[in-house]
Amino acid sequence: MAQEPAVESRLGDGRPHEVVPAAEAHVRRHPLREEGWRLLALGLWATGRQADALAALRRAAAVWVE
Repeated sequence: MAQEPAVESRLGDGRPHEVVPAAEAHVRRHPLREEGWRLLALGLWATGRQADALAALRRAAAVWVE
């Protein structure tokens, strides 16, 4: 997916606040993409939202179980 490298690039550039909305939209469109969930969790963690990052990983696991 072309969006994943762009999101990862922004995360690497120190712009995690831009990553979170893009990653959230990406996982809504592609809920089975593990990389999207990883980027969302990393973005949330980098913005100080550790509990939300862990919740995102739990949501991802629930999606994969279904």
